[in-house]
Amino acid sequence: MPASHGVFKLFAPSGENGLKWMVYELGFRHQGKPYYLAGKKEVRVGSVFKMWPATTTLYTRLHEGNDASGRVVGAGVLSLGVGALLKLASTLHSTNAPTLSQRVGAMAQFGSFFTRELWRSYVLKR
Repeated sequence: MPASHGVFKLFAPSGENGLKWMVYELGFRHQGKPYYLAGKKEVRVGSVFKMWPATTTLYTRLHEGNDASGRVVGAGVLSLGVGALLKLASTLHSTNAPTLSQRVGAMAQFGSFFTRELWRSYVLKR
């Protein structure tokens, strides 16, 4: 189903020391009714062994309507295994870079940012 609107934030401040959010939200229609899926991953400063579950576990709520203020009609925890994560990663691409070199550069920048944030949280523990 195509999403009509949403929010995507990686390593966003939570307001709590040592905790950042990865936010995934999207609005869509199903059988003519609007729904809004709101999910968060908790990235807490901690052991490197907590990195995998923290970055592959999404706590979600499904709301009626166009945003997260609607009645909750479902909730759950989504998690990715190694195979699913590799498949997902293979679908990432840059859409607004006009040349191959710029597309590759944009993906490298994203990978560098993501790795740097994980390094800060789980190796440097900041």
